[in-house]
Parts: sequence; structure tokens; C-alpha cells
Amino acid sequence: MIKKHGGNVYKFAKEHQVQVEDVIDFSANINPFGLSNVVKEAIPSMFDKVLNYPDPNYMDLREAIAKFENIYEDQIVLGNGAIECIFLLAEHLKAKHLVIPVPTFVEYERAFSKYQTKICYYQMNDMILDIDCLIESFSDRVDAVIVCNPNNPTGSLVKRTDLEKLLNYTKEHQIYLIIDEAFIDFTDDEDNNTMKTYLKSYSNLIILKSLTKFFAIPGLRLGYLMTSHKELIDSINNSRMPWSINSIASQVGELVLKDDSYIEKTKKWIVKERQWFYESILSIDGIYPYVSQGNYIFFRSDEYELDKKLAEYSIMIRNCNNYEGLSEGYFRVAIKDRNSNLKLISCIKEILWKS
Repeated sequence: MIKKHGGNVYKFAKEHQVQVEDVIDFSANINPFGLSNVVKEAIPSMFDKVLNYPDPNYMDLREAIAKFENIYEDQIVLGNGAIECIFLLAEHLKAKHLVIPVPTFVEYERAFSKYQTKICYYQMNDMILDIDCLIESFSDRVDAVIVCNPNNPTGSLVKRTDLEKLLNYTKEHQIYLIIDEAFIDFTDDEDNNTMKTYLKSYSNLIILKSLTKFFAIPGLRLGYLMTSHKELIDSINNSRMPWSINSIASQVGELVLKDDSYIEKTKKWIVKERQWFYESILSIDGIYPYVSQGNYIFFRSDEYELDKKLAEYSIMIRNCNNYEGLSEGYFRVAIKDRNSNLKLISCIKEILWKS
């Protein structure tokens, strides 16, 4: 079954009989700055490129990613969004027993279950992943584990020292360690949070990245995985569908990774707005937020139908009741521009006051 995701503004608008442009979408974690000016200015000149097939090897895009991540080009597998990378990984890794700490991103289970991998859930304690307890939970049959860092939907971040411990354990026991860093660019200290510096020395390490959240291009679909596991990369590249990334997405990817001004502006903004947003939500009686390092805030609410009631204000939020390990009353909201954030807080207060 395809589980519900956030961001379906078209369905929301139709169900609530409003215009798409009138919907305030807090359900999808997209940079509110939108497309960078560099991309906006360049897009018109890209249209002629669709007359030709894309470069099947995407050499320029691969070079831009390698420079941005400071890794080798042959350590990169490109995808039509990080989602494609997850499904390619599930197909070619051939894991028999995968451990997934929950709650977390819902597509890991669907991707790996498609290829007969047995899913073993590890329930986090108070939404925090304790690496020592996670390791103690492993059976002898485990051959892969996936950690979303910072985690979606909770926003919690596992310190690199703890991930080092997990990485060394998994290498010793011949277990693949998959780390989803789709939101790592939003964290306070990305350079000291990412695990990409370990790629060269640990062939069992696989890192997933997405460009759609930070650079606000979800409609273009662009992501990649990084690993030094040559056999895995060769297996994927030798059998995957060709041209899965369109020409415009490929060129936009090259541009955004070089847009230092946009990157720096976003990083400075998120640190301040996240703290303000968290404290504002924390001040609401009946709402219990968790500290986040993503561009979203996860919280528990005394009002279990908060998403339905906010819909009356044309506001979408992510109801997290379909995440493994969660029940009713848990929600996630993206951090948007200040005016939108203020409106959300005002509407939540009004709803809870009426209740």
C-alpha cells in the first residue's frame, strides 16, 4: 500500500473547494525561499535542451555533486529524487533483515518489502535514538540498518560520535549502514553532523541525499546516494533504467549546488526561525513540541483532529498517525516564512481555545 505523504495541495484544494494558491502547505518540508534567482534566470534558456536526450552519465551534474560533497564522482548514484535511490538500493542491496528505528520516513519499509526484505522495527524511546540500545537489539540475522538523520518526522539528530560507534559495529559484523541525510543541510552544524567523511574508509556505509527540500525543487525530482561500495554502484548502474533524470532537472541541480549566496542565506535563516517557531509552539497550551534539527517541528497535540480543523483555514499540516510507532495526536509542520508561521500559531490557538 502507498502510504499518505504530505504536500498534495491539489487533492486538498479539491476536497475543500479552495484554490491551490490559497492553500498554506505546512505538510511538505520545502525551503520557503523557493527557487533561487540563479535558477529563475537560467530556466528559460534550458528549454531547447529538451530537444535532445540527456547525457546518460550526467557527467556535469556528477562533477558538481562531487565538488559540493567533496567526494569522488565514482561514489555517486543519481536518482529521480532520493526516493528512486531508496528503491534502487532495496533492489540491489538484497538485504534479508533490515532494522528500521521508528517512527521514521514511511518509504523505507515499502521499498525494501518489495524485494522480500524482512523489516525489523526498533521503537525509539521518547523519539530519541539510543545507539547502544539499538545495537543491543540486533539479532545475528541483521544485515542492514537505516537511520534517518535528522529524523523525519521527529527532527531529532544523532550525534556523529554515536554514529561512529554504530558504523564501526556494522563494519565489524558485515552489516550495511544506510544513513538518510535528506535534511542534514538544515542542521546547525552540517559539517560536524554528516557522515560523508567516512565513505572512503567504510564500504558498508551508504548515504542518501535529496536536493528537493533545501533547494525547493520537489517538482523536478533530484537526489543521489553516496558510497564507496563499488560492486553496489556497478550493479545499480549496469541494470537501471536510462535517462531517469530529465535535462532541466540535471541542469538545475548543477546550478543550485554552486549558488553559495542562496545556501548561506538559508542556513542563517533556519537557525533563527526554527528556534523562534519552536518556542512559539511550545508556548501553546495543549501542544507539546520536540526539539528539531530539521526544517520542521514535530509535536503532540491534545486535539487529535487538529489537521481537520486547520483545513477550515485552508492550512495543511502532516498528520503522522500512519507512521509506524505513532498513534493519533502526533503532527509535523514545516517551518515556513514568518507571516505563514504566525498565522498557523494563531489558528492553532483559536482552535484549542474553542475546544
